[in-house]
Amino acid sequence: MALLRGLLGRRTSYVPTALNLLQCFGWAALEIYVIAATATLLTSPSLRALWVVVAGVVATVMAIRPLGSVKVVRKYLVWVVLLATVYLFWGVLRDGVSPPQGGDWSGFWVAFDVVVALPISWAPLAADYSRHSRTSRTAFGGAFLGYASACIIYFTLGLLAVFTVAGAGEAFTPTAFVGALLAVPAGAIALIVLAVDEVDEAFANIYSTTMSTQNMAPRLDRRWVAALIGAAATFAALAVDLESYESFLFLIGAVFVPLSVTLIVDFYVVRRVVLGSAGAGYDVVQPGRLRWLLVIPWVGGFLAYNLVNPGLVDWWAQRWISIRESIGFVAPTWLSASVLAAAVAAVLTLLLGVPLARRLRDVDAR
Repeated sequence: MALLRGLLGRRTSYVPTALNLLQCFGWAALEIYVIAATATLLTSPSLRALWVVVAGVVATVMAIRPLGSVKVVRKYLVWVVLLATVYLFWGVLRDGVSPPQGGDWSGFWVAFDVVVALPISWAPLAADYSRHSRTSRTAFGGAFLGYASACIIYFTLGLLAVFTVAGAGEAFTPTAFVGALLAVPAGAIALIVLAVDEVDEAFANIYSTTMSTQNMAPRLDRRWVAALIGAAATFAALAVDLESYESFLFLIGAVFVPLSVTLIVDFYVVRRVVLGSAGAGYDVVQPGRLRWLLVIPWVGGFLAYNLVNPGLVDWWAQRWISIRESIGFVAPTWLSASVLAAAVAAVLTLLLGVPLARRLRDVDAR
């Protein structure tokens, strides 16, 4: 979030920071829920509350001591997780997988928006960890390759597990894939490994919530903030509704797809064209100039996203449907909300960012 000071100015960056706090907190609660749900299936329904507390406590302790936690995960856990992943792939593929019959392409772009929303929600968090890299190349490469490969691998595994559930004629629920993976010989062991690894996802969200808080209040003790956020996320996990997960993703996509594109275009294109170097003039330490004009591409992308895909929350969706009807807009089935939001944000960033950067450059030259 501190990087957005270079894009929007310090005070304006507080707006996306507040939204990032909400999404990180929501993710932390959801990760704790998933860990507890998996552990409950492996043990007993009566132990769900206990598993929620255990997962929340472990994730919070990791967030209080983040560097030591990352070293342990990198040195030991990542290799065990990779072995468990390979084994689960073998398990769901060994008898063959038959995709469900009778489908069509009408929901493709909606599914595409869901898939985009998951990794884009982590984009604001990448710098929380890549800032410890030794070079800019390893920071970029590590984040890009790590995020991309992990998304591809685990989306594929989840899809294969869903196909297995559908092929068996079982009713699909948000946690139905767990049963498919449990059916694999020794699948419970592999799931235990993945559930343990999921704790570091909860830790990452608690830690990044803490880091975002420090963009607005840098003098707060990070450890106390992590403890409070972890406790709140653990409490929320006791009452979280997994059925609302998809609505949460659409909101994340609407907010962070255009915001990320605005940052990328301004950093890599506008600054290079006007100032001769990517990211030139980005000052994230000093208060920085107010660059409220670059809020417009972000808001424009957000509006475009909701016109195409207003999500599943009834009162919110109905308002956007009313707006569409009032302006005579009919969202085509071939259009992705994410792609449109990204295009709108990119074009507006170029149109507004280039003259703004030139004006600021001329002011500095005087």
